[in-house]
Amino acid sequence: MSARVTPFVQGIALFYCASVFAQAPGNTITPDPGITTTRLLDRPEVRVSRLEIEPGATRRVHAHDDVQFHLFVVLTGTVQVSIGSEQAEEGKPGKVFFLKKGTKHGFTNSGKTQATALEVFIKAGAAALDRDVLGLALAWAAAQTRCGGASLSSERPAAIDAGCVK
Repeated sequence: MSARVTPFVQGIALFYCASVFAQAPGNTITPDPGITTTRLLDRPEVRVSRLEIEPGATRRVHAHDDVQFHLFVVLTGTVQVSIGSEQAEEGKPGKVFFLKKGTKHGFTNSGKTQATALEVFIKAGAAALDRDVLGLALAWAAAQTRCGGASLSSERPAAIDAGCVK
């Protein structure tokens, strides 16, 4: 399942971003060659990671059993995303993929330049429709998509001055 980030969702971002700005752990891992994952936020109810995907790099098929669901948001480049047994779907900037707990998925950068994406995980301990948790997740997705992946925790004034966050 996929969707585009709408102006409504982007509008929600400013309301929820304040609680996010000061919470950027920054630990980085490399789960597969050419894939770098940087943890931006890790709270009991939500985890947010930024992915840098080199041209041709592939993230092996895997699943997340420790979360209720997660969003995969393409920020830059072109990424082929495989979900379950469905045919891979092309993801371009702004495309959002929704995955439920335990759904097998993987992705490949099918472009000639580095691609970036944001993963927003709603953890198993979070209330199913907790407004704050969902708002936080949507805020990260919308702000990161609108701002081309800028780290809003450190570049917020520049992003606002550039008209990125209104």
